[in-house]
Amino acid sequence: MRPVIRAVTANEDPAIPWIEALYEAAFEEVLRLPTGFLRASVARPHEGPRTRFLTSAEDEEGPLGFAYFELLREARMGYAIYLAVSPERRGRSVGSALLKDVVRRLAEEAEKQGCPCGGVMLEVERVEEAHDEADRIERERRLRFFAKHGARPLTSGYRQPPAQPGFPSVPLNLLWLPMSEARPEPLAERIRAYYRNGHGLGDDAPEVVATLGSLTTWL
Repeated sequence: MRPVIRAVTANEDPAIPWIEALYEAAFEEVLRLPTGFLRASVARPHEGPRTRFLTSAEDEEGPLGFAYFELLREARMGYAIYLAVSPERRGRSVGSALLKDVVRRLAEEAEKQGCPCGGVMLEVERVEEAHDEADRIERERRLRFFAKHGARPLTSGYRQPPAQPGFPSVPLNLLWLPMSEARPEPLAERIRAYYRNGHGLGDDAPEVVATLGSLTTWL
């Protein structure tokens, strides 16, 4: 049975506790936003220049995975921040269904808002930063998954700004999944807008300079 992907739009939704548990299990603490951010995002889906989405993948046996993503209007792009599938439920194309649904919802919302959305930016852990062999295999699996769906690396110098006060920035792979453009020519400005809107960083911030200074040559 194909998974059903549905929007989570209320904090009373029974899927939220399960999603929060998977969120904490699937992502290292250094990558996680403050506790409660998922519920806050559901309560305020439209805030400033961004629109937030939380979706749940389910079948007759229960929840399978989730995706949390945003439409950044000024940057004219989507931002897929978290996508995870329960380890016990992998191998059923759940991740593919979630990612395709991300693209569909972003395209629909962008059209509704009159905001062109050229593609989706994704962050994936670097293989060379793996803690052990099992972690290395898992990181390689994630990269292959996104590459299979058409995502390409953007830069070799990206560092995610601290997810919470007191946390360090984290070196990650930054990927681009095109939606409506053959080539994302205005991507540099979109990345600046992403840092401004998503992290409150100006164009001269070290993270911004490093990312833009190492954009890959395929752009």
